[in-house]
Order: sequence, then structure tokens, then C-alpha cells
Amino acid sequence: MEANENNVIESFKRAKADIVCLWDNVNTAKLKSTEVASRLERIELQQKAIMAQIDNMKPAKQAVVLNKTNMKLHAKNCFFAKNIKPKNRAVYSSAEELRGMRVDRCACMGA
Repeated sequence: MEANENNVIESFKRAKADIVCLWDNVNTAKLKSTEVASRLERIELQQKAIMAQIDNMKPAKQAVVLNKTNMKLHAKNCFFAKNIKPKNRAVYSSAEELRGMRVDRCACMGA
């Protein structure tokens, strides 16, 4: 009977050691998840700062000229745009206004 008691006591000691080990693992995991969350927060802040810089780097909208005869789009300062007759000329604040229309782009527009 004493052997059984010793076996039970040893079993409980091992179970307690396992529980302590698991508790340590849980605490370590909590600490690591906190570190990961903190890193993620810093990365998100950096991402926002980079996106703001990119937004500031976007080129300003450039006025464009459309030749209504051949539906060719030119930058406002393009040599060919300056030679379009007034009746065939349409000026837009940006190429975005012509989205959806079938127009050819002059080489000045990065055709």
C-alpha cells in the first residue's frame, strides 16, 4: 500500500511540474504576443508615414489638350497641341476627365 501512495505522490509531483511548465509557456507566449503587437503597431505607423510621403510625391494634375478631329491627347505645352485649330481644340484640367473615352495619346503624354 505504501508503494501505491508513493506512486500517487510522484504522479502528482510530475503533474505539478507539468502545470508549472505549461504556465511558464503561457506567460512566455503572452509576452511574445505583446511584443508582436507592439512591433505591428510601429510598422503600421511607419506605413502611414510612407503613404503620406507617397501622396505628397504624386504629380500635380496637368492640363491636357484634345484634338477633336483625330481624338489625340496632348500635354498643354506640347508643340503639336499649340498648332491645333481652335475649333478642333478642347482643353481639360487633366487626362482623368477623359477616362472612358477612346483617345490616342501623343508621345508627349508617354504614349
